[in-house]
Amino acid sequence: MARTYREDLDTENLPKLDINVQTFQIDVENTATNGYVKVPNLYRYVALACIISLPLGTNWTQSSLGPLKNTLRNEWDISNAQFGVISSADAFVNTVFPILGGLILDWWGPNIVTLCCTTIILIGSLIAAGSTINNMWRLLVSGHVLMGFGIAVLDSLRNRR
Repeated sequence: MARTYREDLDTENLPKLDINVQTFQIDVENTATNGYVKVPNLYRYVALACIISLPLGTNWTQSSLGPLKNTLRNEWDISNAQFGVISSADAFVNTVFPILGGLILDWWGPNIVTLCCTTIILIGSLIAAGSTINNMWRLLVSGHVLMGFGIAVLDSLRNRR
């Protein structure tokens, strides 16, 4: 007859655990009635300011293209169609990617996804800024598309509870 796991376990030779209950005290004064720790208001306001300021750079980048239309057309010799591609590059991603971004958000959680999205937005912004040095409108479009990937997920992250 085969022996089971419980029969193989030698409980007499296992080390005994002494748990000191006093070392695991919970600060009752600093917890709410539902068991969550109360966060000071200063930390809450700083976190709120950070969340509000996350899309600030991308909104500025999107809004600054309109007044630069004539400058870009004259200096880069681009047509109206090419300028339309530049101005709509980051919005194109927002048609499909929020669904995939929501799945990524549910899978990895908001903390890691926020860091990844802001990194993608930073890389896209650096590519877009580098395109202005060489007057390459296609590189500007690729930077805006890359920023759009980060913006699409970041917008759904801000609207999540």
